[in-house]
Parts: sequence; structure tokens; C-alpha cells
Amino acid sequence: RAARGARVLSQGLAPLTRPLESAAGRPTPRALASAAASTSGSAAFLGPPPTGLTGRWRKDKAASDSMDAACDAVALPWVLRKAVGVVKILELEDSPAHFRTRLKAGGILDIVETYPWAPGAAEVVHGRRDKRRGGHTGRVERVEGGGAAIRVAWDDPHAGTCVDAFTVSPDGRTLTQATTMVMRGTGEVVAYKTVFRRERERAG
Repeated sequence: RAARGARVLSQGLAPLTRPLESAAGRPTPRALASAAASTSGSAAFLGPPPTGLTGRWRKDKAASDSMDAACDAVALPWVLRKAVGVVKILELEDSPAHFRTRLKAGGILDIVETYPWAPGAAEVVHGRRDKRRGGHTGRVERVEGGGAAIRVAWDDPHAGTCVDAFTVSPDGRTLTQATTMVMRGTGEVVAYKTVFRRERERAG
């Protein structure tokens, strides 16, 4: 049923969006400079060693906060609000070279981002997560306790910044994603957490 719902949403989104590879577009130098300043932060860049973040994680809806306020902040269209409910799987790859996230919902709904563990190449451009035209710039840094944090920024419409901090429980079974959004135009701050449980690796 979930897969069928994802296909229906993908068909509904097709006229409104394009694949992530083309959605990123080419933000202007001014936009890139603004985003870089917004995401630089005051903490020094911290890279590997890799942690227990790597794996396939399933969302625990009961333990997670509502994303309604975040959807309202960026005026997310109705069809994409429905898509938020479809996204249940998060795949993370925390290698010595990069940190990659993949939110799996099927086809065009998937959101894939890769950030290098390299100070000289830390700022990269990806398609906007709200599927609007243009892109966001972002970087990854290691956080206290061995987790990772992605910092991104985007321009209008609904310009803002977002930090996603990923940490794993001591037993390695629970992933918590703490998200903080700040809307540039209004100063509104939206914070919520998403909890995931590690899926067991399939034999063979």
C-alpha cells in the first residue's frame, strides 16, 4: 500500500518538479555567497572517523515530532505534504570520504544528498528539498559524540537555513535527527526531532 501511495504521489508531482539532478539549477554567485555565510557557523570543521550512522533506518512515527510547522514555514504544497507521510526509510552512508543521506519514498520523491568530508570542498549544491526550482548549499561537520550535522541554506521563495543533527544511541539501534529551521524573512524558528530504528541487514 505504501509503495502504491508513493507511485500515485510521484505521478502527481511530475508536472511540478523535475529530477534532483536538474532541480539544483545554478544559483547566482551572490546567492552562493549568502548561503555560504549562513552555513559557515562558528565551530571548527571536524571530519571523520566514521561512526555507527551508516545503515538503513525506519522512521518511528510515534516517537517523532510532527512536521506540520516545518511544512507551514515553507508553504509546502498539499501533494508534497502528503509525500512527507510516505517517507519512512532513511539510508545513511558515513564513509571516510563523504556523508550521504537518502530519503526513500519512490522515484522523484527520493531526496539524495552527498557532502564531502573535506574543508576545502565542504560547500556543495543540491536541489531544494521542497522541490522548488533552484538549489541549496550545504556542508557537513562532525558533532560532539561522533554524530554528524548537515547545515544548508537556500534563497527565496521562503529563504532560510536548516541544521539536521544525526546521533545514534549507545546500543546503535536508534537514530535521532534533530532539525532546526530558521526562516530568513520572518525570523521564525521551527525545531523538531525525527526518530528512526535500525533495520536488520538481510541475509544473502
